[in-house]
Amino acid sequence: MSHRPDPLRQQRILMQPRGELLRGVTMVGRYNYASAQRPLSLHKHPGAIEICYLVRGYQTYQVHGDLHRLRGGDVFITRPDEVHSTAGQPEEKGVLYWLILKADHGGQGFWGLPNAEAVRLWNRLLSLPDRQFRGLREMSHELDAFTRIYHDKAAPLRATAMQNHLLRFFLLVSRAADQTHSAQRYSPITKVLRAIAENPSEAYNNEAMAKLAGLSEPRFKARFKEEVGVPPREYLTRHRLELACEALKRGRASITEIAFELGFPSSQYFATCFKRYYNCTPTDYLTKAAGQEA
Repeated sequence: MSHRPDPLRQQRILMQPRGELLRGVTMVGRYNYASAQRPLSLHKHPGAIEICYLVRGYQTYQVHGDLHRLRGGDVFITRPDEVHSTAGQPEEKGVLYWLILKADHGGQGFWGLPNAEAVRLWNRLLSLPDRQFRGLREMSHELDAFTRIYHDKAAPLRATAMQNHLLRFFLLVSRAADQTHSAQRYSPITKVLRAIAENPSEAYNNEAMAKLAGLSEPRFKARFKEEVGVPPREYLTRHRLELACEALKRGRASITEIAFELGFPSSQYFATCFKRYYNCTPTDYLTKAAGQEA
């Protein structure tokens, strides 16, 4: 019995839908990285909207000089002709989808919609209140389903099925933007995030963080991952590494001093974590930062 390879396991795939029903969707991309990759250089998408959905992991983007740090579950939008990059940071380990959308106003509908509805949806995506916001879990389901159908050339009603999954994704993006823009409800996880931000070198463990949140340890870990997108220990490590990058750029302390000041048990362990997330050693990062300052 033969088995079709699962495209979701591929490291990186680019999908360029063809056909009248998918007019206006020029690309859907997906990466599934186990380690950091090269940075994304400055670029733009003429006349196109790009929607990024980070399923899990972290990613940094820069638009108009502003840095946006995404965590698993975040949506990020760039509007037509906006120049953006990863600000010299690598494309990090994790899973991320990106979609490039163009409006075809040639008198016919695009995205398989009647022209008036297509234009209305396009304008809605252009006018979202924020470019970065929390997504909805259903988004991953729609994009994973689209990806599998795209690679299954024998799927019944293939173009219609792909169109339906993408349209549902666009509607979820609109709903998620509104929910995030509304007043946020209090969450016990917020207290833990605030504590980590104020005292990143504290010897946190899951038990201590759960107690701070007022939750049982299993419930805390599940809720933290649900709201933040990654397990609490991974979030703590990543936050410390971001602070380490800032300290390395300032150049006011040695690598060993930075490691211990941020709560790493040894400079070797710090270097191992740094390499895993940034695809370079702290020494390489320091050298690069010094070169940019020169």
